[in-house]
Amino acid sequence: TFKYVLKAAMSDSMDVSSSSPNEAPESENINLHPLAIVSISDHCTRLIKSQSFILGVIFGFKTDSDTHVLDASEINFEIGSGNKILVSSPSIKKQSELYSKVYPSNRIVGWYCSGIKPSEVECSIHSQICRHCQEPVLMMMDPSKEGEKSGKNVPVNFYKADQFFPPKMNSCPQISFRKMQFQLSMSTAEKIGMEHLVSSIPAQGSSSLDSFARSLSCGMGAYIEKIGVLKRFLIAVKSGQIAPNCSILRTISDITNELQISSDGEEFAEDMTEQNTKEMVVADVVAVQAALAVMEDVA
Repeated sequence: TFKYVLKAAMSDSMDVSSSSPNEAPESENINLHPLAIVSISDHCTRLIKSQSFILGVIFGFKTDSDTHVLDASEINFEIGSGNKILVSSPSIKKQSELYSKVYPSNRIVGWYCSGIKPSEVECSIHSQICRHCQEPVLMMMDPSKEGEKSGKNVPVNFYKADQFFPPKMNSCPQISFRKMQFQLSMSTAEKIGMEHLVSSIPAQGSSSLDSFARSLSCGMGAYIEKIGVLKRFLIAVKSGQIAPNCSILRTISDITNELQISSDGEEFAEDMTEQNTKEMVVADVVAVQAALAVMEDVA
């Protein structure tokens, strides 16, 4: 899914996804930027095999006639009674606060999920999202193989919700979704970054990121093995099998002071791997943002 969506996004045919002939033209245009596509397709690729539904919020800004979708972030949810999806409000607030610290001028402009077209499930979720965003737009991505077979275009659709009152007296307002037009929008810096990313993904086999992940895994394995050597040495010193060496013990003390405390070896290994992975991801994101800023200045 990730590879397909990226290449489809760079296709010349992915200019505009129009509404159906029976729908009135929209006065509001959706400008979809590549980082949002990358974030959502990555979310689909990671979790679609383990869960059938993904959910998140989209960030950007609005003008009088345009909505720019710049980025996306996944959010937590639970399955309630009757298979109703309950959105985590603390998760939305946390993502919004983190994003606004980096991009103060941007905010939540809608939400995204996996699927082909809205149903009652999306209507329920939309009502919950409205508590955090005024007039949110819905972005749906079809991660299935059928979405890939539908053509060269990115399998994405945008919808806007309208409230209406059924004919029955004293009835509650209900939601109906109508399809919106959208177009791919990217600056020169974004286009250069996308072209580089697409070119780094081979048609077959593993990518350079896979090789990097394997190298990182081997390095962490060797690191944990050396920690085990130190542990066995300390046990031998404590039991009297080896005479204490103050210089070595001071060095070990300095090393252990830098490590997280954990009561279980496997838990320690998992925590260390997760922490290092998060730090490297953050460093990569910062580097990419800095590079994009430089390219925008040059352009």
